Amino acid sequence: MGVLLCETKIPCGILLVHRTPMKYKKTIITIVLLLIVGGIWYTVSQGNGPEIQTVIISRDTLVQEVSVTGAVEPKEAVDLAFESGGTIQSLPFRVGETVAAGNTLARINASELEASYREAEASVRVEEARLSALKSGSRTQEVEIKQTELEDAETDLENLFSESLTLVQGAQNDVDKALNDDLDAFFTNDSTNPQLTFFVTTQIAELRAEDGRREAQDAFESIISIKNNLIAGVLTAEVALSSTLNELRTVEAFLDDVSEAINKATGVSATTLATYKTDVNTARASINISTSGVETQTQAINAKKLTLSRLEQELDLTLEGNREEDILAQEAALDKAEATRDRIGVQLSKTVLRSPIDGVVTRVEGDVGEIVTAGTAVVSVISEGQFEITAFVPEVDVAKLSVGNNASLTLDAYGSSVEFLASVVEIEPAERIVEGVPTYKTTLVFQQEDSRIRAGMTANLTIETARRDNAIVMPQRAVITRDGMQYARVLRGTEVIQEKEITTGLRGSGGLVEVLSGLNEGDEVVTFIKED
Repeated sequence: MGVLLCETKIPCGILLVHRTPMKYKKTIITIVLLLIVGGIWYTVSQGNGPEIQTVIISRDTLVQEVSVTGAVEPKEAVDLAFESGGTIQSLPFRVGETVAAGNTLARINASELEASYREAEASVRVEEARLSALKSGSRTQEVEIKQTELEDAETDLENLFSESLTLVQGAQNDVDKALNDDLDAFFTNDSTNPQLTFFVTTQIAELRAEDGRREAQDAFESIISIKNNLIAGVLTAEVALSSTLNELRTVEAFLDDVSEAINKATGVSATTLATYKTDVNTARASINISTSGVETQTQAINAKKLTLSRLEQELDLTLEGNREEDILAQEAALDKAEATRDRIGVQLSKTVLRSPIDGVVTRVEGDVGEIVTAGTAVVSVISEGQFEITAFVPEVDVAKLSVGNNASLTLDAYGSSVEFLASVVEIEPAERIVEGVPTYKTTLVFQQEDSRIRAGMTANLTIETARRDNAIVMPQRAVITRDGMQYARVLRGTEVIQEKEITTGLRGSGGLVEVLSGLNEGDEVVTFIKED
């Protein structure tokens, strides 16, 4: 309701002229003059006052809202990567497939770790057995068993030593055949000053082949000496095998030099070159077999010596009996073995990626057989059907928010006609600077799951931060603030304006404010005065 400036307008028409008696003409002229004068007086009197706009105070529901834009995100999203690199062994799930928490999503090759774990597990069992034996005390039968195991291990080691002589002899025969049979046609003056029997395009390749022939001859003679010293007992089997292996490496290097010289040979027919290459390959195959045999035998001896040492310790432990300090030491040894096993077990578990959540696979990087590096995301998973909205609320509005506030929202993908409901579940206490403005990350969750919702969609949020039902309200523009106090101008009658001190409360989103004191329902307050 308002008291507005009024204007009087005189309508214009068509004057119809006709004969009228004189006494009537005078009457008409008098009436017209009075109307004109009255209209002018009314217009002037009304135009001298100010224009006043007012509103009647009433009760209404007052709602305070905060509008902000956010983004739809999955409630949970994880990118899984291996802590150490390796070769991908399996990728059981594809993009779009559903997984449950604990499902294996990727695995890298862990054969070495698996072997180490089995070895560590065996060590734990050994230490447990030792501890059990210490606590129960030694029995004659146990001592006899340990002695038998030790004797068997010693016999096995002696057999390995005996077999070593056979391997050294075999290496001598293979080198002899390679130098004096397979490659005999390649050189003249083999033992004194070997020279290639064909021309080579580069001198370096020629010199390497000829020098290599001399070194190979020295290696052959060294192997003969090793064999003789092994027979005489001057050398142990381990030393003999190690020395033989070194000499075989020399012969292998010589074969590489000869092969390079053949590749650069000139003036030799294709048939002869093919024969030469076959001869080199034949020699190489024999030397490789010898090298492998010596290496395997060396490993077997070392392993058996470790076994023998362990059995000796076990026998000594069995004979010593169950002293308290021995039991404590054995308990510590068991703890150490278990720790080693557990450490390897942890390393082994890191070769498998398992889903920490129920959800859907959104990304798979790499293929089976491909090598991945540490820290590179291999599989990504998001929670299925569980989405939330992340919004950054400016600091001028964040004080209005609280956890539990309800919100309505629309998604750009579906337009303003499709509305969804959400609730505030988290407001971060620390600010984040977004485009130079302090904001606070606020998280909302949808009140109902909806298959139309997708991660990454833009959400237009209207968050209801407060509500007052049946509140006395008036327009915010009717409030006058002066010296920290609030006032309102109340219209009494049609002309008297009275200024009253008031107290306001909640500010609504529609420009209304709650009146807590100073005014009553039905009061007419001034919202605008325009002075002439």
